Amino acid sequence: MLKAASLAYAIFITLIIAILCYALLLIFSLNNNLEDYFTLRKKLLIHNHSAIAVMKANYSTNGLNGQQIFPHEAAISSTISTTTWGAFSKCQINTYSKKDTVQQVYLLADLYNKDLPALYLRDNDEDFKISGNTIINGDVYISGRGIKKIQVSGVQTVENPIHTGQVFTSDKILPRFQPLELTYPEGYVLMLFDDIKTNSVINGFDKKTKVINVGSVLENIQLKGNIIIRSNDTIQVKASAILEDIIIEAPKVVFQEGFIGNLQVFATHEVVLDSRTHLNYPSVIVVGSNESEEKNIVLKENSVLNGAVILYGDGLRDESKNKMIIEPNSKVTGTIFCDGVLAIYGSVNGSVITSSLEHKTLTTNHRNLILNGSIIADKIPSPYFQIQPLEKYKTGHPVILKKL
Repeated sequence: MLKAASLAYAIFITLIIAILCYALLLIFSLNNNLEDYFTLRKKLLIHNHSAIAVMKANYSTNGLNGQQIFPHEAAISSTISTTTWGAFSKCQINTYSKKDTVQQVYLLADLYNKDLPALYLRDNDEDFKISGNTIINGDVYISGRGIKKIQVSGVQTVENPIHTGQVFTSDKILPRFQPLELTYPEGYVLMLFDDIKTNSVINGFDKKTKVINVGSVLENIQLKGNIIIRSNDTIQVKASAILEDIIIEAPKVVFQEGFIGNLQVFATHEVVLDSRTHLNYPSVIVVGSNESEEKNIVLKENSVLNGAVILYGDGLRDESKNKMIIEPNSKVTGTIFCDGVLAIYGSVNGSVITSSLEHKTLTTNHRNLILNGSIIADKIPSPYFQIQPLEKYKTGHPVILKKL
């Protein structure tokens, strides 16, 4: 009996040792596999980041159209695919091997040229007038009649208008640009706003675009990422809406007081930023259509926009129908393009291209006048983006707006 028990113990101990040895082999094998995995991931990440340099190098030559494929080393390659996302480019870089893939998605635009003039005002054979505490810091393109400092009757203000920079003569016609148009991606998913059962929709840029038809109000909802909101009616965006990286398409869009977010807007008739609205970088407002009717962009008092504001018209024929107003204490950082009449009562840090300027008082309407407004060309963060600058100021270089 004793010998049988000893044999059983010996077998049991041998079995335990065998299990432990097998476990050690498994741990060793798993450790090697993990080490190989993380080594591969590290290589993929390094090559993925190196593909950014390739993307930047090819940006000015071919605009990154379509898809490019290039190898790095044995069994590792990258693809660079670029599509439009509103006014920007969306660049997806995939670096892959047989076992794994690393993907990065970036939002791109043209790099801002710090040499852009503060103001380009179409030559309409009139003086460009500044008054009050107006400050223009940067070069200006105006009519050959030059800059004139004036006193506006009935306006009680400090008379110390300042211009610093060179003066050049502009053309009789505002430079024409190819209008920015919203392009829908292939294979998008169409949804109705009423069918959304949650108060949050987050859609990654590696997924199909969600196009959501809405009624007239956006409130109490978070919308983030690869989403286009569209309506055939005016959209009221309430302060309770949380919007990030999305696009809104509608005839008219009104951001109500206190709204904060970053997005792109493509409207056919009008965009209004109520008081204390804050559109963060990189935001873009585009108003334009083929119809010959009034188009407006209004930034009300204490509103802020960081990005670009663009109003398209039809040249001199419709100049008086298209108006952009930057109200007192409101601020734009970036570029403004206005094929119409622009009134600057607030401040612009960046560059302004416009067909006409006006300043209204209770009794009179002054053409080509800026009173108590400011345009500071060199007070803009770096790096920044620009949209449709004058031909000689195009950089042909990209800036990464953000990683999506």
